[in-house]
Amino acid sequence: MKSALRSMFPVLVRDGGEWVTVGSGFRHPNGGGWNVEFKGAIPASPVVLADNRGFAPGELLRLFVTRPGLRGGTDWFEVGTARVTGQGRRVLMSVDTVLPHGVNRLVILPKKKPEAQAG
Repeated sequence: MKSALRSMFPVLVRDGGEWVTVGSGFRHPNGGGWNVEFKGAIPASPVVLADNRGFAPGELLRLFVTRPGLRGGTDWFEVGTARVTGQGRRVLMSVDTVLPHGVNRLVILPKKKPEAQAG
C-alpha cells in the first residue's frame, strides 16, 4: 500500500539577507516535475525550490498555471521559466506574466522531448 504522504520541499525567497519560506513544492508521483503551492500571492522576485529531482545543472524547465477549461478538462498556460541552478541542488523560478489575483499554485514541468521519428 502506498503512503498518502508526499515528499515536500520548501519554496524560498530572499528577503533582505534571510531566506524566507513562502510555500511548498511536491514532486509529481510519476516523475518529471513539481506542483508548487504558495502560502499567499506568488512573489514578484525570483523564487527557489529546494530540490532538483536529478535534473542537470542549467537545465531549463517550463512554468505553468492551470485553470478549469470552459468546456471541461484543464487549460494550461505557460507563465514563465524555471532552471536548475549551477550547483544542481535547487530550481530557480521566474514568472514572466502578470497573474490574476488569487493565483497561488504553479506547475513545473521539463521541456518536451522531441518525438522519435519512425524510420
